[in-house]
Amino acid sequence: MHSYPMARVKAKLHGEAKQKHLVHSRQQAAVVSILRTANCLRRFCSPLFAQHGITWQQYNVLRILRGAGLGASDTGHL
Repeated sequence: MHSYPMARVKAKLHGEAKQKHLVHSRQQAAVVSILRTANCLRRFCSPLFAQHGITWQQYNVLRILRGAGLGASDTGHL
């Protein structure tokens, strides 16, 4: 399993941001940047989620429930 220190992730994103691409607008550049960042985060977090036996979707549901105050400590069922 690979672990990527945050400094390495930041350096990779910074390097990708400097590459020359054909972009027609600032909006397109922003979308491309968001998609690249999301992809990098998926690669970074996927091993962690796999280690705990959950998917991105399950993590997101757990995050939403915790934010709504419906976590395991509140209900005792999760």
